[in-house]
Amino acid sequence: MRQKIKLKQADNFDSWVAAREMSGMLVKYLDGQPHAKSIGNEQGIKGWDDFVIEEYDESYTCVQVKRQETDFSEHSENRRISLFTKGQKKGQEHDLSAFDEAIRDLGKLYSTPNTITGKEKKFRLEIPAAQTTRIKKDIELRHFYSLCERCRNETTTEAKLKENADVADEKMFGWLTTWCEFQDWGHILRTLKTLSLSYTFLESGLKNAIDHELGAWFNPAADARQAIYHYIQDNSTDTGAATPRLILRKLAGFLRPDKSRWLYYSPTTNPLNWQVAGTIDHHSERELPTETVPFLWNTQSGLARRLLIGGNLPAGNLTRLQLALLRLVLHLPSPAQVFVSNAEAYKAKANCAIAGTLGSDIGDLFVSIANDDSTINPSDTHPLNGVSETNNESQNLHNEMDVVTWKLVQAKVGEQISAMSSAGDLQQNVSELWQTWYGLIENNTMPFGKLMLDMLSVRSEGDHVQSLLRVGPETVDLMAECLLLHLVISVALDGNDAQYDKLKDGLTIRTLALSYWGGPAGSAGGSRQFITDDSNDEVATLVGQEPHSILIFSGVATPPSEIFPESLADDLQAKDSLAAPRRPDLMITNCRTFKQLRAKNMIEPIKMHLKDELEKVRESREKNIQGIRK
Repeated sequence: MRQKIKLKQADNFDSWVAAREMSGMLVKYLDGQPHAKSIGNEQGIKGWDDFVIEEYDESYTCVQVKRQETDFSEHSENRRISLFTKGQKKGQEHDLSAFDEAIRDLGKLYSTPNTITGKEKKFRLEIPAAQTTRIKKDIELRHFYSLCERCRNETTTEAKLKENADVADEKMFGWLTTWCEFQDWGHILRTLKTLSLSYTFLESGLKNAIDHELGAWFNPAADARQAIYHYIQDNSTDTGAATPRLILRKLAGFLRPDKSRWLYYSPTTNPLNWQVAGTIDHHSERELPTETVPFLWNTQSGLARRLLIGGNLPAGNLTRLQLALLRLVLHLPSPAQVFVSNAEAYKAKANCAIAGTLGSDIGDLFVSIANDDSTINPSDTHPLNGVSETNNESQNLHNEMDVVTWKLVQAKVGEQISAMSSAGDLQQNVSELWQTWYGLIENNTMPFGKLMLDMLSVRSEGDHVQSLLRVGPETVDLMAECLLLHLVISVALDGNDAQYDKLKDGLTIRTLALSYWGGPAGSAGGSRQFITDDSNDEVATLVGQEPHSILIFSGVATPPSEIFPESLADDLQAKDSLAAPRRPDLMITNCRTFKQLRAKNMIEPIKMHLKDELEKVRESREKNIQGIRK
């Protein structure tokens, strides 16, 4: 029974040593530091197969664990004179200890130079014993530890090892050659330069060490430690390897909310190739946008998060992946942090790409962007090779950003409709029309990505402004208000079965959600209120490039009558002259007059107002046509 208990203790000790290695690997992975790639049973070598570590440099460390609290042997270092003195084995050599067997098996690998091929292998012996524990009668662990250290020194040669051998070394030579089948000092050097000894704790000490390490990321650390231990026990016969991502999957429920989760994108030495890493996606083999974008853009979460982007932005156009990452950056909610190679250059590029505003206010870039402090240096990266893979990644990022944003927009529209008064018929009809449009959007008949982009794009800005960068959580309120105003006007003019982009009488509709912008292409006024702070010529340029019958400016409070010095109806020459800029039949803003009409919660007053404005335009056009005929 006592022997069975010892065997069980040995098995448990192996598992706790493996758990310590896994916890160290996992914490380094979460810290973004170089770490072992995996820990498992494959690639094992006889006598050195308790577990095998694949290091970050793709070499292997084969670990042998010996739970030893007493001397390994009391026999002489010379096996030929260490014989049985009685019994059936009288005169025969004594059996090898477990320590002898492990070193013998290792020595067989290096019996001749260049025996080992393939990836580099190192070996480590884990022993919870004191340095004075005896390997043989006159050889202690500390002697062998010292010899291994000298062999690992790059300047050590066979001749120097033999020449400098002291009494303890000579005894170890005798032990290694008579007990462990080594041939000479050269064989000893080849073998021991790959070996290191590690003095470790017993079970209770290992548990404390693991808890201390895991405590930096997990709470309670003891529960996380037990989860690792049970994983090892449950998979003890599995020949596969455990990666940090796999272990994190098992421990995700214990992650501390105050610890920062991160996502990393960086070009490699080949600028066409990128690499991605992170600690956000616990379900996949690598960080996927379907997991990372919702986590990073979660406006309700107080979890700390970091986005790290390597490489410098080009002076010219951004690549598709750089554009997608910039969009991800611009809408990160607090307390998220962004680290880039050159923060000032990155901010300048971002401001230029959106003309200094996302559309809701001047300087509405609130995300924290700082220079990369190089605290993240991941070794578990996923490659994105070539233009095809990087472009595919950028499209996946954009698609997921659209999905997250649209969910926020539709929720906001629903809130606004619910908040409307039910006293009149406006809420009911707006709700019914929204259900119709929502169904079309869900069926992809009206793609929501294009719909949101259209609300935040102004043709007169030109190509230098990347309107897609505006689409995200920071502009949800703008888009929701824009959609609601569009719904109200469509219901008033065409009923609760109105189409999104045109009326039954053929009039087309366009809604713009911006409250601020940078002006038409070439303007030097900087960020300002949309239309309200623009000159007449700039407004004329804006409106002239929007070929729609009805223009709705939901983010503008200026009355339509003040947008131009003359009304749309009365400016006959400007309206119908081929030389004059194009003007719509009807412009609607969120001015005081229209807000008062909406506040009545009735369709009819809004309908009468809009019909009246359209009728004035038609009458004016007719008068102009009659004037031309005369």
